Formats: sequence, C-alpha cells, structure tokens
Amino acid sequence: MAKKIFIKYNPYRLQTEITIDGKPVKQNSKFNVGEKRLQEWIDKLPEYVEEEFNKSDIEIVFYGTKLDYEDLKEIADEANIKTEYRPAKEGVANKEAAIQAVFEKIQNGPIDDLKSPDVIRAFKQAQSNDFEVSVVATMSSGKSTVINALLGKKLMPSYNQACTATITRIKDNDSNEYTAKVFDNDGNVLKEISRLTYEHMSTFNKENISKIQVEGDIPFVDANDTNLVLVDTPGPNNARNKKHQTTTFNALNDSPKTVVLYILNATQLATNDDNVLLSSVAENMKSGGKRSHDRFIFVLNKLDLYNPKEESISEVLDKAKEYLESNGIKNPNIYPASALTALNIQTILASEVVDDDDDEVYDAIGKVKKFNKNKEFHFENYAPLQKSRQERIDLKLKQAISNNDIKKQAFIHSGIPSIEEAISLYVEKYAKTAKIKNIVDTFENRLESADTLAKLQKQMASNKEEQEKLAKKIEFIEKNINDGNQAKKYKEKIESLNADKELEDGKNKIIRDAQKLVRESLLNAVCKIKLEK
Repeated sequence: MAKKIFIKYNPYRLQTEITIDGKPVKQNSKFNVGEKRLQEWIDKLPEYVEEEFNKSDIEIVFYGTKLDYEDLKEIADEANIKTEYRPAKEGVANKEAAIQAVFEKIQNGPIDDLKSPDVIRAFKQAQSNDFEVSVVATMSSGKSTVINALLGKKLMPSYNQACTATITRIKDNDSNEYTAKVFDNDGNVLKEISRLTYEHMSTFNKENISKIQVEGDIPFVDANDTNLVLVDTPGPNNARNKKHQTTTFNALNDSPKTVVLYILNATQLATNDDNVLLSSVAENMKSGGKRSHDRFIFVLNKLDLYNPKEESISEVLDKAKEYLESNGIKNPNIYPASALTALNIQTILASEVVDDDDDEVYDAIGKVKKFNKNKEFHFENYAPLQKSRQERIDLKLKQAISNNDIKKQAFIHSGIPSIEEAISLYVEKYAKTAKIKNIVDTFENRLESADTLAKLQKQMASNKEEQEKLAKKIEFIEKNINDGNQAKKYKEKIESLNADKELEDGKNKIIRDAQKLVRESLLNAVCKIKLEK
C-alpha cells in the first residue's frame, strides 16, 4: 500500500503542515521543515522520502497555491513520485489592498499603540520596499540592449569601452515620461532631468558621475503591484571605481529581494571576467535550494546571429549549459534571446508606416520574417518557464497569430517576453509573499511587544471602575478576616480565590481579546490563505 504524504503550505505565513498516513511527522523527521519557504527544501524531497521510507510506492497530496505545486511536481516527477493537487481558495485576490484597508481600520481603532508614528513608518516601509533586478554582464554581451528591450524604449546607451562606469537604477512608476537624478561620487545631486532621453544618458558615463536614479515605465509590471527596479550594474573590469565593483558582487549575494539577470554573449561565451563573476554566482547558488536557483536568470543573447543550418539552437544552448556547469553552476535557467530584434520591433517598427529604404528598418523587417518563418528561432520554446507561465506565452502567441500580427509574433519568438515572465514569476512567488508576511509581522510583533502589553496593563489598572470593584472586594474580605468567628473561613477562601490573580486574569483577558481582534483582521481577513477544500 502506498504511503500518503499530505503537505499543506501557506507561502504568505511560511506555514507548512505535513502528515504521513494521517499522522504528524516524527520529531526527528527531515519533514519537520519549520518556517522555511517551500522552495528552500523541496529539492531535497527525494532524499527525505528515501531516508524516511526506503520504498518507491509514495503518493504526495499537496494543498496550496498552483505556483508552489508546480515546483513540487517538477521535483517529484524527476523522482517518479506520484502527486495530487488540491488547490487552495484564496479569500482575497488583492491582498495588498486588503491589508491597506485593515491598516486604515486599525489606525481609527481603540489601540493607541498601533497608531504611533513608528508603527506607521514600519508599515509604509514594508509596503514600499523596492524589488531589484540586477542586470549583470561582461563586455559586449548586449546588456544595455536587453534593458532597453525590457523597457520597450531605447534609453540605455551601449559603450565600446570596457564596461558601464555608472550605476543606473530604473524604478517603475508607470509614467510614459522618464525622469532622472544624477549624483556625483559624494552623493550630491548634480542635475535633475524632467524628460530623460537617450541623448542625456549617452553623456552620463563620466568620471564625476557615480549614480543615476531614473523613474518611468517598465511595461511588463504594474507599479501598483510591484516596486520593481532594474539596476544596470558596472562590470567587474571597471577600474574607475572599486566601490562599483563591490556593488556588482553584492548584487550576486544570496538575497531573496534581488533577481540577477546575467547576460551572456552567445557568440563569445568564455571570458576571464565571466569566470570571476560566475564563480561568485556558483557560490551563492549552493545555499537556499530552489529559491537561490530561481533568482539567477541567464540570458543567452545574440542567438539570432547563428545560422541554424550550421549549428542548431539546441546545440548552442547545450554548449552554454556545459560552459556554466564548468564554472560550478548546476542546471542553470538559460533563456535564449535576441534583445536587438525585440527592441527594434518595439521602436523602429512600432509605427504603422515605416521607411523600407532605411537600412535599420530593412534589417528589422528581415529579422521579423526570419523569426516567424524559422521554428529554430522560436526562442520561447526553449525557455525553462513553469507550465502556467509557458501557457500564458502560448496564449499570447495564439492571439497574435489570430490577429495576423506578425510583429507581435516575432517579438514573442525573440525570447524577451519569456524573460519578463520569469521575472514576474519570481516576484509573485517570492517577493510578494515575503512583502505580505513582512507587513503582517510588523503588526504582530508590535502588538505582542512588551511595551504594548505594559501599556494595555497600565490602561486596565487605571480603570476606575475595576479599581473600585477590587477595593470593595478587599474591604469586604478584610472586614470578615477581622471577625474572629469568620477569620479562618475567609482566610481559606482568600487562598482559593486569590483576588490579585483574579484581577490579573481579567487584565490578561482584555489583552488577549485586543490581540485576537487585530490578528483575526490581519490574518483571516487579509493574507492568511483560507485553505479550504
């Protein structure tokens, strides 16, 4: 008879419940995963199963979100473990908006300690934390073109020199106009630009400019949903500013708040600078399980330069995989792309009327035809996306074919939409759930802090009505104690009654009720997934 493992997982609270044949797992079992994110241990699932049961007849029933189930199923399928999915019903679709509503309700409520400026600041900070996508590459990889393709606009210039010398942060605010603040090496604002252009950015890679903060539209995300920031990082061979080298390597450090978009030149894979960066990537991918694996997205750019009659795209991808694995990176997520094709479709071919005699236009039209005609260049088919995200890409392509939109078809084939889905997937699976947990923890920790309890106790103790009740009770007891005939009887009654304990219990009940009110509002009404069958 098959062993049945039941896993119930809530990513918004990092709560995992596991039973085996209906019984809780043993204390020393590897299945006691604690408050770990599912993706931090799920790659060890086959190992845990073998150690626990030493048999192959296993069935796992998973109860949670679809994205988390897809991660579990991928690992289970590789180990020939049967799985069954029971979807969780989330009571609130837009949890961030619901949390905001509860926060406003609490701010108008009776608990003063939850209305203090520091609590408001903590909530706002948790709500507005930026999520960074650090774009990392060495020379001639097409990094700037990839960023421009993600922006749908030619904004970042390409440099012939060794690498970008400035750090550019592009924060999404859904505005069609881009603005910028330019900083020197001492952090002083050199200039502010209300309408940023490619020409402005081309002049900024100067020695006295250290950082550029840009705000504008990143089309594939919604600013109300995610505070996404694209970070163009300096390469490791930047000799101008050693601090910038540190910034680049820090971006590789294991942090769930940062996705690393590592750009590789398909026509020139092996470089010394790549070896330096990739060794750091490999080190960071050793810890954190699947989550660490997911946060590194390798973009194999310039694949359109290959002739599939001489070498297939699959062979080129295999070589890239071998190259990364030779640098210690196991089973890398490699996304094939032609960023230039995607960018040209969004810019020079965006107009309904184009000049066919223009060389750039002529080349761009040729690429559209090439990508649509040759299935070898349907890069979306090679992308290692989760099933649900691949289905979204397939649907977009189906709609483009139905509308006879050849430019949209070629854009999807370019691989850039698949990369956008990979970034969005990480945001939804990790960043958004962490953000919600952080917001709720802010309230819980504050509510349960010593200061809060002390203040509530003090408020209770200062309640005149309760004080009067206590005084009368004490007076009555003391009176009877002084009556010699009743002394022994009432002394025994005092010992059993314990008036101080009774009052303390009353105070604690009020405190518990206050905690319960806020906790239920936050967890049940907002972000504790109602895992109902």
